[in-house]
Amino acid sequence: MGKMNSIILVEDNKIIREGIKLLINATEDLKITKSFINGEELFKCISDFYDVKAFIVDIHLNSELTGIDVIKQLKLIYPKIPSIVFTVFEDSDYVYEALTSGAVGYLLKSSPQQKILESVRDAISGGSPMSSTIARKVVDFFKKLDSEKIINEVKNYNLSKRETEILDLLAKGYRYKEIAELLFISNDTVRTHIRNIYEKMGVRSKTEAVIKYLH
Repeated sequence: MGKMNSIILVEDNKIIREGIKLLINATEDLKITKSFINGEELFKCISDFYDVKAFIVDIHLNSELTGIDVIKQLKLIYPKIPSIVFTVFEDSDYVYEALTSGAVGYLLKSSPQQKILESVRDAISGGSPMSSTIARKVVDFFKKLDSEKIINEVKNYNLSKRETEILDLLAKGYRYKEIAELLFISNDTVRTHIRNIYEKMGVRSKTEAVIKYLH
């Protein structure tokens, strides 16, 4: 059995909360060690989360703090622990606000169970999980922007041709493995290029890089 990854869940709907706990806790590598109905309850225990590998947060919580508020605070307190939005909302504004607030991924509650598990693992390993539908919404959100401006911005970061190709594929929602297959390079090479992209662009995640690239 591999290492057990501790996850914190913030979800105010009891049925959904218990369902996700059952799904995740049935795996060998993932476990929801604590769950909370809102941000207020979460932050009472905030000092206990040093060994947590990911937070899963609903956007619309029945409390004063929204899921976006929770994610913003988590980003400040635990900048290296990824937060994943878990929601029924597909609206582009929600997607944009969540990702710019510090979420590394955006997961719909209607997603297949296997997709939910894959997304959590992806976030823990450094990825930015989101469905192809959500990825398209992120891209569509910025379609109105001038393409020449985007090209100039990329040039300003001094990205190589290969790095630009990889960044463009990331913006289109491709996963690391898919990029490696499309460009006939190894997964490790893709990750090396992505680390270089992050450094040149001054970002720390795929989501930040894509938003900065498309803005």
